[in-house]
Amino acid sequence: MSPYYLEKPPIAASPPKIIASLSKPSSGLHALTGGQTSEYGQATCLITGFSADYVLADKGYDSDAFIAQITSQGSQAVIPLRRNRKEQRDYDEGLYRERNLVERCFLKFKRYRRIATRYERLARNYLSMLCLVSSIIWLA
Repeated sequence: MSPYYLEKPPIAASPPKIIASLSKPSSGLHALTGGQTSEYGQATCLITGFSADYVLADKGYDSDAFIAQITSQGSQAVIPLRRNRKEQRDYDEGLYRERNLVERCFLKFKRYRRIATRYERLARNYLSMLCLVSSIIWLA
């Protein structure tokens, strides 16, 4: 199995999805998941082995287990609270705004129709297209 997969490769009926992690400039693409699965379930695998001062994520990643894993690795969670969260906690709103770098990365990928519409049904083909588009973006 390829090191880019967090679980078994996606089946032909559902194209893969991208999970990005911009810890260093050289590590833009971190993993692919199946198109039918939620990326929130793969969050713990995503940060395993990373050493960072802060972990920025959107509201969907606001769970006690994920935040506990972040703090156990010596990082600080910068994740806004869900509306229905009973236990309130603080997060750095100014630092959270830096998450737009990841969103900009996805916007650059989505300029390429083949990536945005996920034409490729096989994860290896999709990954090769992502590598090609990443090279084009990097050279531009």
